[in-house]
Amino acid sequence: MADKVSVSMPDDVSAAVRARVGRREFSRYVTAAVRRQLERDQLDTLLAELEAVNGPVSPELLAEVDALWPDAADTS
Repeated sequence: MADKVSVSMPDDVSAAVRARVGRREFSRYVTAAVRRQLERDQLDTLLAELEAVNGPVSPELLAEVDALWPDAADTS
């Protein structure tokens, strides 16, 4: 089942989607993007709950993890 909805987005965004996937796949592409965002939102909620229960991750532990995966922190 599908629920037909109407959304507004900037012209350049919708044009970029159409250029990438074509008019017929627009809904599928947007649905996948919204699903990914919902997953991220759920992860943010889980992380906030874990931090509320356990406290924030210590800077020492973050440094230790960064040392184990030095390329993970490099976003350039």
